[in-house]
Amino acid sequence: GTTPYALSVNQVTGEVWVTNYGSNDVVKLSQTGHILKTFKNISKPWGVALDSKGNAWIAESGGTSVVRIYHDGSRVDRFAVSSTEAPKGVLIDRQGYIWISSYTSTSGLITRLDANGQLQGKWQARRPPMDMASDPTTGHVFFTLWYKNDSNQYGEIDPNSPTVKYITAANHYTGAIGVDEAGF
Repeated sequence: GTTPYALSVNQVTGEVWVTNYGSNDVVKLSQTGHILKTFKNISKPWGVALDSKGNAWIAESGGTSVVRIYHDGSRVDRFAVSSTEAPKGVLIDRQGYIWISSYTSTSGLITRLDANGQLQGKWQARRPPMDMASDPTTGHVFFTLWYKNDSNQYGEIDPNSPTVKYITAANHYTGAIGVDEAGF
């Protein structure tokens, strides 16, 4: 059966893209919930984000790729993001870069692609990265860590730096991160 895992809403059309981990497909729904199209053979789809053209970018966690499905369904492209880590999260920043969080059971990788799927950078994470958010004022990307001993820390990437900064958020839960348009 299906296991809906993530969704993203097109802010212009209202269409909803849903990843179904258990059935290895992605469904595009109308504003009213009617199935417009189902995209099959996507290995354990996890995270999904839409770019400014309405194309869906999906983390294919059953492999090492991110999948781009054109907004009209006319084309499906795959881009390798790692040789070992399974992609989980997808974020598209204000500049249109696609960020992918990938991990094994003990380590992780954050990858940045341009809108054509070309590699723009990689940052090694000391623990598996999960949810991501982009600060629109600085362009920095923040991510939570999935690991029992790092539950009070999160990572920060300056796209102009090769290193990851780790920040301790004492007495705060960091299971998910969100940054609004003002950078908060």
